Amino acid sequence: MNIHSLGVSETGHVRLNNEDAILADDKRGLWVVADGMGGHAAGEIASQLAIDTVLAEIDNGVALIPAIGQAQQTILADVEQHPERKGMGSTLVAVRQRRSSLELAWVGDSRVYQ
Repeated sequence: MNIHSLGVSETGHVRLNNEDAILADDKRGLWVVADGMGGHAAGEIASQLAIDTVLAEIDNGVALIPAIGQAQQTILADVEQHPERKGMGSTLVAVRQRRSSLELAWVGDSRVYQ
């Protein structure tokens, strides 16, 4: 399976800052979109922490679902270190290529379309 991807994110019409983070890595076979929860504290930080953690966990041989679980723990730990970020969060949707098939996982209301 040969995939060529492109990721684009826009701020939209309501918010001033973009709280989304995207990873589109065709060589790794990993695509992740994290949508920081709009209006909550530091959504853009939560979404980037989620992407960075999932990528690091996958690179360390962790499966997709546990990698997403670790992303949640990373966000919670960050809130403990930065109480002003209390309430930050992110949805997440991830696709990982596994030989000739794709593995899909998500948290929240983000979704994937074929």
